Amino acid sequence: MEFNQKMFGQRIQEARMSRGITQEEFAEEIDVSASYYQKLERGVRTCSLDILVCIAEHLHVSTDYLLTGKWSNTDEMKKALMESSRLLQKLADSF
Repeated sequence: MEFNQKMFGQRIQEARMSRGITQEEFAEEIDVSASYYQKLERGVRTCSLDILVCIAEHLHVSTDYLLTGKWSNTDEMKKALMESSRLLQKLADSF
């Protein structure tokens, strides 16, 4: 299996967008510059293992998913729960 940097960037972007935050907000969360983070999402930059782990933790996904696109059953459940939680929070905020 070959690592696909563009797909890695797309998976990061999708996970970030599912949290409903901007690139700038997320870059600040993981303590990198916005321009560096934007390059990660575009697939033109790679990151260190430390940053990879930090991204995965903040996006509530596994490093396996970010690197390969494959979810484990636990990851799928966690993703579904996070999305449900986000939707419930939006609903609660609308009241």
